[in-house]
Amino acid sequence: MAIKVTALGQSGYLFETNSVTFLVDPYLSDYVEEKAGVEFKRMIPPPVRAKELTGIDYVFCTHAHWDHCDPHTISDLLTNNPNLKVICTYDCLGNLKEATVSSDQIILADGEWHDLSTDTCWRSVPAAHTELEWDQRGLTRFCGFVFEIAGSVFYHAGDCIPHEETAKQLPKKIDWAFVPVNERNCYRNRQGIVGNMTVREALQWIEEINALHWVPTHWDIFPLNRTYPEEVTFLAHKQGGEAKINWLPAGESMEI
Repeated sequence: MAIKVTALGQSGYLFETNSVTFLVDPYLSDYVEEKAGVEFKRMIPPPVRAKELTGIDYVFCTHAHWDHCDPHTISDLLTNNPNLKVICTYDCLGNLKEATVSSDQIILADGEWHDLSTDTCWRSVPAAHTELEWDQRGLTRFCGFVFEIAGSVFYHAGDCIPHEETAKQLPKKIDWAFVPVNERNCYRNRQGIVGNMTVREALQWIEEINALHWVPTHWDIFPLNRTYPEEVTFLAHKQGGEAKINWLPAGESMEI
């Protein structure tokens, strides 16, 4: 069975299989610039407008930051996909209320395995952004998602740094890992940007979690928060490792 994955920019991806179509962390608007200022103007336009997407069954949001759970994008998606479900962390509920998503369309990520279709299932795993945070119910504020699609395992890390608790909850082997590379540092901290893994950390994380393929994420939209592919490729060559890097710029697709 062919699995088609299309990059939407930042950490957003469209997954299409024979039985289900879903989005992870779609950011297809200018919401961040509108809320945070011109410093967050997009370097590239959205490869598609949310209102143009049809046949969407689910939207997964790893956390409530606007470039991962965008009220404008989700509201526009509802135009042609009124029955879609949103699977997210509890921290996203305010964003979804702004997007006019009804409560019966929301599923909270709870760390358990759930079916999406006859050949696709998912579960959430905790993500440290940059610490693990839980509520009184034991639900995590930030998460990644693991998808098993027709026997292949996909891991979308969301925003995170390496953490042993995350590693414990991941499958023993991952076919495709979508992992961020927009490092945290003191200068980004001064600007209120919560960064993720450094390139070196991402390379080691990919080895630790036994991933066969790595799709770098979170590198291509905002000038204040970008990473250069040449930097990643250079360090990967120097550091070695078994995983193959697969660059997927916004608007491009791959079939698996």
